[in-house]
Formats: sequence, C-alpha cells, structure tokens
Amino acid sequence: KRDIRGKMDKGEYPSMAPLGYINLDSEGRIAGKAFDSAKQKYFMELADQRPLQRVEIDPVVGPMVKQLFNWVAYSNLSLEETRQRAIDEGLRGQRSQAKVAKSTIQGILTNPFYYGLMQFAGETAVGNHEPIVDKDLFDAVQEVLKQHSRPRKKNSHKKFLRGLIECGECGCAITTERQKGWLYYRCTKKKAKCHQAYIRSEILEARLSEAINEVILPQDFIDWAKRNLVDVHLQESQELEIRRKGLQMELNTTKNQLANLLTLKISAGNADGSLLSDQEYREQKNKLQDAELKIQNKIGDLNQQERNWLKDCELYFEFNNRLQEKFIEGSVEQQRIILNLIGSNIILRDGNVAIIHKEPYSYAYELNRTLSKRLEPQKKPVSTGETGFFYDDCTVWRSRPDSNR
Repeated sequence: KRDIRGKMDKGEYPSMAPLGYINLDSEGRIAGKAFDSAKQKYFMELADQRPLQRVEIDPVVGPMVKQLFNWVAYSNLSLEETRQRAIDEGLRGQRSQAKVAKSTIQGILTNPFYYGLMQFAGETAVGNHEPIVDKDLFDAVQEVLKQHSRPRKKNSHKKFLRGLIECGECGCAITTERQKGWLYYRCTKKKAKCHQAYIRSEILEARLSEAINEVILPQDFIDWAKRNLVDVHLQESQELEIRRKGLQMELNTTKNQLANLLTLKISAGNADGSLLSDQEYREQKNKLQDAELKIQNKIGDLNQQERNWLKDCELYFEFNNRLQEKFIEGSVEQQRIILNLIGSNIILRDGNVAIIHKEPYSYAYELNRTLSKRLEPQKKPVSTGETGFFYDDCTVWRSRPDSNR
C-alpha cells in the first residue's frame, strides 16, 4: 500500500495503463507483450525531442480512444453504436486483440485516467502522463451517458424543445400544452404579465431550422479555408509553443511546491505534526494537485490541439456542412445536443426565434451576415474567386479567439 501511494505521489501509475496508452521501461522500451517495432521507433524519435514518461499515449490507439469521447459527446452515440463504430475503425482489446466489448467502451468513457487523474487501490492522484482528453470533454460525455441511462417517457420526442427556450418578453421558461390534438409551445408566465401568444410546435421547429441555416458555412468559404489551413497552422504552432513554455514553468513551480510540502511533512521536526498536521497536509496537497491537474490538462490540450488541428478543422467543416441534415434526421437527444452546441440561449418572441450563439458558431453567423451585406444585391452572380478575396480580408473569421481554433 505504501509503495503504491509513493508511486502515485510521484505521478506514476503503479499498474498497466489503460487502452490508448503504452507502458515504457526505464530505458524507454515498450514493456511486455505490447511491443511493436514501428511504435518503438516512434518513441525513440520522440525521446530525441523530450524525456519519455513511463506511460505514453499510444500513437495508433490513443487517437482512436479520443474519437470515442468525441462520438459520444458530439454525435450522441449510444454505447453499442460507439462500440460498432470503434470496431469498424479497427479498435481492438488491449491483451487479446479481440473486438472491444461494450463494457470496455463504457470503462474507457468513465475512466478519469484519460483526463489525467489516476485512481488505483482506493488512492487518487494526478498523473504525470499526458491526458488524451480534457476534463470538459470528459464531463460532457458523462452527461450524455447519464441522459442515456434515464428511462424515456412515451411521446417525449414531441416535447424535445421544452426547457431549452425562454420567453423574450418576460424571461420565463417555455413549456408545452396540447389543445385539440395539436402541440403548442407557450410562456409559463410565472414572473409577470406576458402578452406572448401560443405557437404550434411544427412552426417553432421550422423557425429553428431556419436559425440553424444561419450558422452553416458557405461551401466556397470551406473551400477557401481548406486551401489556407496549412499557412495558418504554421503561425498557430508558433503561438502554441509560447503558451506551452509558460504553462511548463507553472507546472514546474507547482511540482516543486508539492515536493517541498512532502519534505516538510516527513521531516524529523514534524514528527509530532506541530509544523504540518495530517489535515493541513491533505488540504494543501489536494489544492496543489488540483492546480497541477489543471495545468497538465492545458498542456495536454495544447499538444492535442497542435497534433490534431488540421484534422479537427476538417471535421468541423464536415459537421457544419451536415448540420441541418443531422438536426432534421437526428434523434431527440441529438437535436437537443445540436441546439446546445450552437447556442447558450434560445429566445422566443412574437413567433420568432433568436439564438445567443456559442463560439465558433457565433463566427459562422457573423460571417454569413457580413457576406450577405457585402454580396447582396448583385447585378451579376459572384464567383468563388471574388468571395475568396472577401474571405482573405474578413476580420470576423480572422480575429477568432485562440480557444476556438
């Protein structure tokens, strides 16, 4: 027990790392039956760039594991759907190389190890391994899994907007009411007198469909963006490196504080706990470990962002291009997730819908608005080349913040 605690206090995982990671020995060699010559060559090259950890992300399986989290969080796949897609993508079990089981998928999606927190034999500590996902994505997946575990009410699909919309006049929630066989949405009118009328469900859903169209990027913009991604990525990498160095300095400071705290705790002068009691040690250690985990998540997020930046952009363009299709054909849960992805608030007033857009959809919305003002009305059709010049000068897209790149 003491050996386990000692290893975990150092950020080392005292057992075989989960699927998506590879254990290395002290010489940087892949441990056990997981040895693969191509992966070993990858780690040898990586060792020339930085010191290796005893647990490293599997360069092949790690990105597959991250995809599991993305599929559940953003596509709202069930565990079985996620399992089938993972098998199609080539994901196999850690030991037997058999097709992954549904329980394995669930174990991965609920294991905090993937965002940097180790749990073993009743002990919990921050690991020094690189997270595969950040905690925000992990938490989003837990929420989707929780929704899937709830029993579904009959005819709930007809009321999928309830709880998502608020009244634009008084700020109250919008609820549903059935009259003469028709489903209506209306203000609850619980705060004050409100003059908003009822609206039929199919009319409201049509308004939402129109609002979704407002954040779908033009195809010629997507074509332009793909041509310019490589140049933008070079600049992005330089900016990320500056941020990474700053975070590494913060991480080193926090690690030193943890080491000093442990030194004080076990020092001869503190044998009676007069300098630092057990409770004080736990409180300060937990606070420092929490800060360490947050910094490691930020570093891991930057590393993943740099590796996957181009791919993530292409995936976003593909998802954005099919947004309307996914909304119309999606399940109740998928429709709610899409609306939550697009906006933080949906306002209904006088039969019209307004969405307070989240990033990056706020930029897509502003881009479309700016484009329509620039290009309409026109005496002749506008060519892709002409819109390309416009995109080059478009500050709406060029000035997007780092958090959404």
